[in-house]
Formats: sequence, structure tokens, C-alpha cells
Amino acid sequence: SLQASGPHYPGESGRHGGASAAIGGTVSATTNSSGYANIPSMQLTYAGYAYRIIASASSLTSAESADVQVQVGPVERATVVREASGLVASVPYLWQPIAAVSDAGGNWISGQSVMVQSEAIISCPDTSDPACNSFGNGTILSDDGVARFTDLGVYYAGTVQLRFKLLSVSDCGGVSCWT
Repeated sequence: SLQASGPHYPGESGRHGGASAAIGGTVSATTNSSGYANIPSMQLTYAGYAYRIIASASSLTSAESADVQVQVGPVERATVVREASGLVASVPYLWQPIAAVSDAGGNWISGQSVMVQSEAIISCPDTSDPACNSFGNGTILSDDGVARFTDLGVYYAGTVQLRFKLLSVSDCGGVSCWT
């Protein structure tokens, strides 16, 4: 079996701080005649520092790698950093949402200027009601990989779900590009 452990960013106390990475891809291998195992498609979920890969098998001594540095992947999606809150009908959210440009694992990719689109899914009793709409600038350009919305709101004070996507990305690895 394989495990990955270690902090993602030194001193981070946020979303991924201090937690173990999830391993994906092929996580098993057979050793060659020299006793080495090649695992070409193993993936760690989050970029970070000081990961160690620990391999173990029944009746064998576990082996631990040296530190492994995981690099941020390509731009793939918008990750919600702060949800919108403070909903009052016909007034912009008191706390506007913030989304980050990220890779498939949710790692922020700085230096990116891409268009981020928001969409409000509103649960109205009558969806044809003109009050069952959102308002504000729902598409903005990210600055250093961060999209800070400023004037989003809804006319209806019911249940609302906000979701986000990057306009420059059309393929999100077989899953919805909306987050």
C-alpha cells in the first residue's frame, strides 16, 4: 500500500494545512528483479512541501521516500475561497464570493488573469416570476489568480446556490467545470 503525508504549505492553517494528501492513479506495483517498483501514474491531490511516500507490503519492512515536492497542475477550474453570505432580497450580498483559479486538486495558481463566471441557481416557487433572478457583474477577470466579486445579489430571498467556472476551460477531465 502507499500513503502520503506532510504539510501542504509550512504554517498553513487553511483548507489543506497539515492534512495528508489523497493518492490517486495507480497505487500498486510489482517490483522488478532489482527490487525497485515503478509507479508512473501515481497522483497526489494537493501541491505542497515535504511530502513523503511510504510503501508497505505484508511481511516486508516499510520504505519511506525522501521529501517529494508536488508541483501545481494546469489551470482547470475555479475553487470557492469564500462563499457569498448576508443575503437580503434586492441588495448585493453583504460578503461577496471569492473564487481562485486552480488546478484539478484545488491548488491556487497565482499569476493568472482569466475570466471567471458565476451563476446563481435560485429555488423559487415560480421560476417564471421576474423576482426569481440574480443581478450584478457575474463575469469578472481574475487578478493574480483570484476573482473577487463585488456586486452579486438576488431579487428573491429564498434558497440560492452560487457556482463558478473559468470561461477559458472547456474540458474539466470528465467532470462538470462548474464548482
